[in-house]
Amino acid sequence: MISYVELTYFILNSICFILITIMEAVGLAIGIVGLAGQLAKVSQEWSNMFSEMKEIGYAHDSVLHDLRTEGFRLKRWEKTWGLDGTSSQQNHYLNPNDERYGLQ
Repeated sequence: MISYVELTYFILNSICFILITIMEAVGLAIGIVGLAGQLAKVSQEWSNMFSEMKEIGYAHDSVLHDLRTEGFRLKRWEKTWGLDGTSSQQNHYLNPNDERYGLQ
């Protein structure tokens, strides 16, 4: 026959085993949720990076267009001021009333 002490010890030992098992399962679940959160965050970052990389061709073309436009403006300004070497330099004194200043 089993004594009350042995029965109590067996019951407490079984309860402790069940609680430890539950706590390990809860800890595993928390770890899985944390891992899933990190994977979702990294996936979002990679998705954003790939979408930015996909649009880099358009951005490159836009910047190249802006540079060419500024180059044409600079060439036009150079020709207007006679700095391109095609016109005489005697007419190009800096006159504030000159329309080339664009101050009017």
